[in-house]
Formats: sequence, structure tokens, C-alpha cells
Amino acid sequence: MVTWILFLVTLAIIPPLQPAQADSNFSFTLDSTYTVTGIKNTTVEHQIHITNKTPTLYVRQYALKITSGTDIKNVRVTSDDQVIQPNVVKTDHLTSVGLTFPDKVVGEGKTRTIKIIYDQEDASVVSGKVLELYVPALSTEQTYDRYSVTLRTPSQYGQPVRVTPDPTLVENQDNQIITHFSQVGSTGVAALFGSEQVFNLTLRYNLENTTNGPGLMQIALPPDTPYQKLHYSQLDPLPQKIEADPDGNWIATYQLPAASETIVYATAQAKLTLEPDLTIPVAEPSSSLLQAQTYWESDQPAVQQVASEHHTPRAMYDYVVNTLSYGFDPTQGTPTRLGAVTTLASPANVNCQEFTDTFIALARANQVPTRRLTGYAHTENSALRPLSLVEDILHAWPEYYDYQTNQWRPIDPTWGNTTGGVNYFDQFDLNHIVFAINGQSSTLPYPAGSYKLTDQNTKDVSVDFGTTFPETEPDLEVRIVPKKIWGISIPGWLELEVVNQTGSAWYGARASVTAVLGGQKVTVAEKTLPVVLPYQTQRLPLVAINPDELWPTTSAVQVTMQLQNYQAKLITDTHAQLAPAFISYFTNRGFLIGLGVGGAAVALATGGILVSRRR
Repeated sequence: MVTWILFLVTLAIIPPLQPAQADSNFSFTLDSTYTVTGIKNTTVEHQIHITNKTPTLYVRQYALKITSGTDIKNVRVTSDDQVIQPNVVKTDHLTSVGLTFPDKVVGEGKTRTIKIIYDQEDASVVSGKVLELYVPALSTEQTYDRYSVTLRTPSQYGQPVRVTPDPTLVENQDNQIITHFSQVGSTGVAALFGSEQVFNLTLRYNLENTTNGPGLMQIALPPDTPYQKLHYSQLDPLPQKIEADPDGNWIATYQLPAASETIVYATAQAKLTLEPDLTIPVAEPSSSLLQAQTYWESDQPAVQQVASEHHTPRAMYDYVVNTLSYGFDPTQGTPTRLGAVTTLASPANVNCQEFTDTFIALARANQVPTRRLTGYAHTENSALRPLSLVEDILHAWPEYYDYQTNQWRPIDPTWGNTTGGVNYFDQFDLNHIVFAINGQSSTLPYPAGSYKLTDQNTKDVSVDFGTTFPETEPDLEVRIVPKKIWGISIPGWLELEVVNQTGSAWYGARASVTAVLGGQKVTVAEKTLPVVLPYQTQRLPLVAINPDELWPTTSAVQVTMQLQNYQAKLITDTHAQLAPAFISYFTNRGFLIGLGVGGAAVALATGGILVSRRR
């Protein structure tokens, strides 16, 4: 998809001078232009100026090396407007364009101008509504007095919404957006045109209970993250329970009869964004995300030694990208997961799991909270952006917690390595869909695509591009239910039941219970729900108090629900028994729990509760 350049210069020496180094005898300037001419075609032009610094040395041969997952086509070369026949040789993912010049450019200050033009399918990627264009960093073997890059892209994709480094100039000309970089240096260029991407997901989970009794089984549904929003249009059958775990996974629980199988079908739309959605809460990471685990051996000397030499997330990312080398053959079946220690000892021919595990281990050794993300990553070229987890060809990548922004930052050192240095640290893309987050555990939960029956080889993950993301409205059923102990209601002790009828999560819900007392509207109870997951039922205890009465009263109440990411209010009218005013002198929940515990103690003393034990 992208190109990096390595220049090889052969010097012809005019006696009696001795050979000299190319960087001291010549100056080089490079101007590269990438023109996107179609969905799968980019015309690349490299214009190189080689200027002699001595009166007797000149360049006789020249070679351009290009990393590409596909062949470059229609190679055209001129030297000072003279057509030259190139020698094009392709090996593995590298294409070499060799040049031998028929003439001599001799003399101090004399310049040879070379133009190398070719067509390349993978220099740019059009994915749905997004155009990606990457110019990777150049080889460190050659320095330039000037290295400029110009991107020419169709105006239909608009101006770049995220680009590294900052462009010198962006202009609109002849139905093209022209983005100029006057001095690129060694960083390369990454440009994204389009701020969001929509995918359609069809997932299948195969569940099997092989025991002689009923059992509970859990699956991980792709969750919301600050960079992705999910809407489920189908989840069949609905689970008995759905809840979020400490890592933010959406865990659905199913009860299966003895010796039975169940297939869960999920259809969803995922919207990926470059900027985080600030309405989705991000909890500060716990100390558990710094701990060593299987595959993340941050407490081992081999890991700690490397970590002591690479302290920052960027330094650790660069080390992993530059030290490990990718190698995976999907025809060989599921790869063995090696872990960080084994990978550091033998870093060749590893896959995305090892890139991810090694970064996580190094980061945790440096007290940087990190997690492993597994899921689907869209790729147009599996040679440059490979997928390594065999179950439905999934992918793994890490994320670390940035205390400066208080956000998780996903990165992809695997693709940083396989693309020849494309910057997947400072600028992420819109192609990675998170299916599961591994932080508390290095293996659990498993992502969609991993739930297969014994000896089963079904296609359980299907992903394609969508056009629009559903704009749904909340449909929350809110009820007030009296809490009871042994069939007896306690005044004011209520339960707020919230049922989400939609396939979207809702955030920052605030429930306020009001009653008209003494002719005035009075708030008698309040509750906050950080998140209500798709199809989830939440039951939260609350205490409703009438501040004007010394005895319990029954009153008409109104439950008002306000949502952080929705402007309207949801209102439900019902009746509830309110507690007397003196209850407010007690810690509401503690007092009522105390009543329950006290009642249970009395019952135990009198033999009123039967304790069941396994035989």
C-alpha cells in the first residue's frame, strides 16, 4: 500500500581521486507526489535531484526500492528528459527499480534530474467513506537536503481531517485537494480523509452445554468504546442478563438446559470515529492493569531489562516495531501464543499476538496501564496489514492509558512493522473494530468468532461497510417496585427497575422521583445510572422519604429520567409508599440493609431460614 525509498548510489571515480562517500560528494533532494486516480490506483512520481559536490565524481547507477504488497505497474523513467529503460525486479514484498545512466554528468555543481513514475494499487486505500493515504518514513541510509511530499486527492473526500505531520499548505484546485509538505524529514506522512466509518456486523455465537444439568454460559458482545458506538438491530435470543465487566466488555449470560446447544445471532452497526466520544465514561485504570500475567511477564528480568531502556509509550512502540518481524502462515492453523519473554528471546516470524503482548509487558513494567484489544480490522492488503488470529481471521492490538488526556489510546505495532513504518502510534485509523477487551485477564473474554462447537469450522463473523448509523431514540421502561422482606413491604424502601428496549446503550441517566406534597412538587428520591446497556434490565434500590410526615404515606409519584446523550425527558407516573421524615436521619441504604440483616439474624435464631447445602 505504501512506499519507502532506499537509494543505492554507484560512484564512478575519475583517477587519480580515491573513492568517497555518497553523502559527502553529492547532495540529494526528493520531491514525491501521490495522485489518487481511482479506488484502487495511485500514480506516484518521485523527482530526484543529484548535485555533484566535486568536479570529478559522478553517479553512474541508481536504484529505487519500494515496499508494496502488489506489483507496481507502468514504470516510466527519465533522466534529464532522456527516457531510460529500468530494470524492475520483484522479490517478496520489495520491488527494485534499477537504473544505469548512458551519459555522464560531471562537474561541481552539475545536477542530474531523475523522474520515476509508476502506478500502485496499495499506495492509498478507499474504505467505505474514508480515504487513507500513507507515505512511510524513508530509509535512514540516505539523507536529503530537501524532502517534500504532495498529496493529490479527489475533492469528494474533502480536506484531511487528521494528518501527520502538519501540512505546509492545503488548497482546492481542479476538483482536487492538494496537500503540501515542504519538509517531511524522516517521519513519513499519514493522512485520513473522512472523520467516521460505519460497518455492518453479523455475528454468530455457538453455545454448548455438555453437562447433565442446566448451566450458565457467557459471551462477549462488541461494546461501546470512546472510539466506537454500537447499535444492535437483532440479538436472538435475548440473554437472561447483560452487564459490563471492569474492562468495559458487554457480557451476555445465557442459561442452557442440560446437554443442549444454542446459537446466538447478533446483527449490529458499528460507527468508528477518530475523536473520542466524551459522553462515554472512561474510568481511571485500576492497579490490576499494571500487573504481570500469563503472556505479559512484566516482572521477568528479560522484560524489565528492555523496559529500563525504553520508558515512554512511544519508545516502547518503536522498539517493538523495529525489533520484532512479522511472519504468519494461516494455512498452518491456530498459532501458538508465545508471550513477551519468549518473543524477546526469538523475535522473528511472530504474529500480532506477540507484537501486542510484548508492548503490554514492557508498558506494565514501566507502570503504564495497558490492555489487549481483539476484534476485526478491515484490510485491503493482507500482505501489508495482516490479520493473525485464525478464528474468522481476527486481529489483536494494544491500547495504553494516557494520563495527560485521561483517555485510552489504541496503537498497532503489528501494522507499523508490516507497512514499513507507517505511524500507527500518533495516528490511528477507522478500520479497527473492538470485539473484546482483555485487561484484568490476558485471555478473557474471548471475542466474537471464537465461540465454535467441537470440530466446527463455520463462518461466524461477517463485516461489510455501512452507509448510515441508526439515529435511535431511547425507549426505557421505568417502574417503581416495592421491596419486601418475607412478603412484608418496608415503607420507603423501593426498587427502581429500568428496562432498555433498544439495541443502543444510554449514558449518564439520572432518575428523579417526585411527589406532590402539601401542594408542592417535592423530590423524594434520586438515582444515577452511569450506563444502561442494550436490552439490559437494571434494578437499583432507593429510599423515598416524605419530609413532612411522621408516618408512612402512600402517594402518587412521578419518575423523570434524563439522559446525558438525549435531550428529552422520559416520564412515568406511578404510586409508591413513602417513608416518614425521621428515616432521613439514618444512612438510607445502610439503615435498611441493617433492618434486613437484623431480621435475618432473628429468623436464624428461631430456625426461620433453611440453609441449603450441596449433598
